[in-house]
Amino acid sequence: MTSRSSRRAADGARLSGRDVRQQSLVMIEVNEVALIEFFGVAPEPQSQDEREFFAALLFIKRVDGLELRVSISAHFCDLRFDLRRVGQDVAVLNLVVPRVRSVGIERSASRQWLRAASTTHGVVELTVEPSIEIKYDGSISA
Repeated sequence: MTSRSSRRAADGARLSGRDVRQQSLVMIEVNEVALIEFFGVAPEPQSQDEREFFAALLFIKRVDGLELRVSISAHFCDLRFDLRRVGQDVAVLNLVVPRVRSVGIERSASRQWLRAASTTHGVVELTVEPSIEIKYDGSISA
């Protein structure tokens, strides 16, 4: 390879690296007030350092003997569900939805749904009233 083509290849590698860094700086917008209204509880307290670094709200909702922990990270663009029986340390369900591009609340006549769209996992929906229900369209792409 000539020096010129080596330089072009190196420039391409640098651009790819820059693109990766820019993608990692993309944050999802999270409406904290809407989430508080949806869950009916305030997010768990965090230290200022944790809040700045992770930018992750953690909501804990208890319904019918189950405890649902939902964490939404604006910086890391992921949504995490942890479902367990109240008082138990072992989770019944752990679900991580990476590369979330949007999170919103949708209201129908009878229920409210938290709806998260992921570039790799499709759409995940959650309702917590009158019972906990998680809908997942099952599509996963790399």
